[in-house]
Amino acid sequence: MISVRYTKTMLLAAALLTTNIWASGAKAPSSPSDGGNGSSNSDAKLKFGSFSDLFKTSKFNGTKSVTSTIVINKAGVYDFKNVLHIWKGKSWSCTAEKENGPQILRIEASDVTVKNFAYIGDGKTHGSKGLGDPIHVASCGSGQGNLCSKKGPKNVVLDNIYGHACEDMITIGTPGGSNITIKDSVLIATPSKSKWDKTIQVNFGKDIKIYDNVFVGGERCVRFKPNTSGEVVDNTFNGCNTAVQMSAKDKDIKPMTNGPSEAYL
Repeated sequence: MISVRYTKTMLLAAALLTTNIWASGAKAPSSPSDGGNGSSNSDAKLKFGSFSDLFKTSKFNGTKSVTSTIVINKAGVYDFKNVLHIWKGKSWSCTAEKENGPQILRIEASDVTVKNFAYIGDGKTHGSKGLGDPIHVASCGSGQGNLCSKKGPKNVVLDNIYGHACEDMITIGTPGGSNITIKDSVLIATPSKSKWDKTIQVNFGKDIKIYDNVFVGGERCVRFKPNTSGEVVDNTFNGCNTAVQMSAKDKDIKPMTNGPSEAYL
């Protein structure tokens, strides 16, 4: 595995000069969490493959059908107990080709911790329907969350998430958000390898922390858009074509503006 570590200053300087920056590898976790609380040693070795294997019910504490988006709009700690949530709501094409599809979880409030949340929505496994953008950290449910009237959530932790991308997997979508942490999670690519795209998409926000996760497949496993910032530390990237992509000159939705993205890897 290739190790890549840049300082914030190095990445900022490079982003000022170029449109995109790629880091093709990353440091593996030095001490993965045990299997009961976060990604485990066995998770660190996961490879992309059949979703029926990756989402065996024996990995979880039972299953639960979900027919509409779980919306968190109050501060607090939400522990989903490692139950596998099976999407049975609006059916969408679980690929990277269609924006604004259904979400299984949306965090609208600040000061929220979500723990032990697992889901499947590939349109096949366990009779699930297809999801669009499975998890949004955004202050409203409109579109990609970029035009919400409120500023984005702050002080949010996603801890021990087990799931997969469709269009993306986790989108941080509302301007003004900050201090969002994604840690000790297993983040799997879109089910069709020919449709791989982003896993974590940071459209807006500062101080986005991505720690100790296992990424399984993906074209661009972490994507920072212009004028965003964060840290990507001690993650394992298994089969990611590009581990981290940063950009400075590719604004594509309102009110995004071009400018340097900044991160510590």
